[in-house]
Amino acid sequence: MGILKKRISDLRLITRTVKLVWNCCRSLTAASFLIMFLQGALPIVPVYIIKLIVDAVATQQPFGRILPYVIAIGGAIILNALLKSVGGYISNKQSLILVDYMQELIQDKSLELDLSFYDNPDFFDKMHRAQQEAPTLPAQIINNLMGIIRSGISTAGIAGLLIVTLPWYIVIILVITALPMVAVRIVNSKRSYAWYMKNTTAARRVDYLNWLLTGQGHARELRLLGLGKLLKERSQKGRDDLRSGRLELSAKRTRGEFITTGIQAAVTAGLIGYFAYNSIYSDGSLGDLVLFFQAIQKGQQVLGDLLQGGAVLYESTLYLQNVYDFMDLEPAIKKNESEVSAETSSQGGNRSGIIIKNVSFSYPGIDRKVLQNINIEAGSQEFIAIVGDNGAGKSTLTKLLSRFYDPSEGIVMLNGTDMRTLNEDSIRSYMAVLQQDFTDYHYSAAENIWLGDITKDKNTENIAEAARKAGIDKTLESLPQGYDTMLGRYIEDGSQLSGGQWKKLALARALFREAPIVILDEPTANLDPIAETEFIDSLPGLAEGRCLIMISHKIASVRQADRIYVMRDGRVIETGSHDELIRQNGYYAGLYHTQLRQMGKSENDKDIINAGIETLRESTKDDEW
Repeated sequence: MGILKKRISDLRLITRTVKLVWNCCRSLTAASFLIMFLQGALPIVPVYIIKLIVDAVATQQPFGRILPYVIAIGGAIILNALLKSVGGYISNKQSLILVDYMQELIQDKSLELDLSFYDNPDFFDKMHRAQQEAPTLPAQIINNLMGIIRSGISTAGIAGLLIVTLPWYIVIILVITALPMVAVRIVNSKRSYAWYMKNTTAARRVDYLNWLLTGQGHARELRLLGLGKLLKERSQKGRDDLRSGRLELSAKRTRGEFITTGIQAAVTAGLIGYFAYNSIYSDGSLGDLVLFFQAIQKGQQVLGDLLQGGAVLYESTLYLQNVYDFMDLEPAIKKNESEVSAETSSQGGNRSGIIIKNVSFSYPGIDRKVLQNINIEAGSQEFIAIVGDNGAGKSTLTKLLSRFYDPSEGIVMLNGTDMRTLNEDSIRSYMAVLQQDFTDYHYSAAENIWLGDITKDKNTENIAEAARKAGIDKTLESLPQGYDTMLGRYIEDGSQLSGGQWKKLALARALFREAPIVILDEPTANLDPIAETEFIDSLPGLAEGRCLIMISHKIASVRQADRIYVMRDGRVIETGSHDELIRQNGYYAGLYHTQLRQMGKSENDKDIINAGIETLRESTKDDEW
């Protein structure tokens, strides 16, 4: 019963793949099936015509009677060559289209899945297998399926020819001698698949080491720490282990194929000897002998192709399951297609802004709560700051605000409405978020900013205004082609920015969206003192007319906030303005004074600090920084 269920499951996978290929390229698939049918029927023609020619020559028939046979066989050869060429072109075109189509499906699924999957190593194993198999496997299965049908038609035709002209048991013998090779192929397929599944993580580890050794982002640190040799040795060890496993599988497959091929060759030689003897000492004609030679050669070929094709199809279905295991993943956070958007919810008399009420959260698969009973309010025109030491849960909070995750307990409300009931796309468009781990896009400077809101025109003035607000405008204007300058050197030889400049460019990208809610996660990290001070001074302007939520561990950058929430160990432990929290003389005050001491400053140093900053500004205002 288990074997029957497995075969039914395999059949469903193949049917699903045929539908997928049909939806991708219908006309090419239909043309392939037509050519496949013709190619399957055609091999029978030359085999029988050659028998007629040999018999005619042996009985000294006039050439006029032989000529039509010669023309027919020539036509069959030309038609077969034409079908092979056209079929090859169609198959190649279909395969190329399918590769792109499957890549798009994998990319769509990756974008559909939420961040919880990216916290799970099993997901990366599934994605790795899908990326390896999806581009080529569907085309391979369709081509193999067509090959099986083509070989099946040819086998049926030759078997019929043999049964009509020769003893029927010859066909049975040919089938029996081909079966051991198929059995060996199936056994080897199971071994290969089991090894592949077992070593997916090891293969990904080798890919990771190669990424470390060749990636631009790691080049400096590898050289500074002298890690190149160590990582290369680990990579080599991993590749050696994988290669040894593959070679062991190959050796077992070779031994099995050698034995079964030897058996098949011995049987074939025996049959040829039998028919040669029969032609000499019995009533068999010379044409019958030639027919047998050709039929046995062609029959073994197409029968072998048929049975081997079935074995390969079986092997392919093993790997095909990996593709659909990934494609069938469902997001943990269901996309809400509700007509209630973040914008319309703010027009229903509800309080505008964000309310986080009694929220607790644990990452998937981890029992420890990263956030515990969080309560935070941020009005539509308030500047709210969230501060705390590393690991307090501040960045996790931004993931909940962006609805990358849902709370384990409690509720996050946007404009008075539970986020889970709002249209997901509208939530993201209602916010401009600067992530702590932002992305450097190796496109032009202008496009880097425009990516913040691709629904807007690439208006130069709007892009320049966002750059000005982020304090990156003068840097971009000084580039060789200004805003049209390509940035980064991964694709083209573009201009490289410093870490702080990339950060300000990411901030410009966030501000280009002009969203009612702006969330900034550690926006002053990697900024030099002047840029940091100028950014802090610009915060009231950024907050004007919108809700600004800023997350930082630097107290100096949030002093102007209307309200500050202090987090520690996943909890909000203090709330108030900067002055109120200083007067409370609690954890926040301790952080503040600790940071001042680290800089060798006190509250009385403010005038001196400001004067020093002005001096720095004057001395560097003409410099490119």
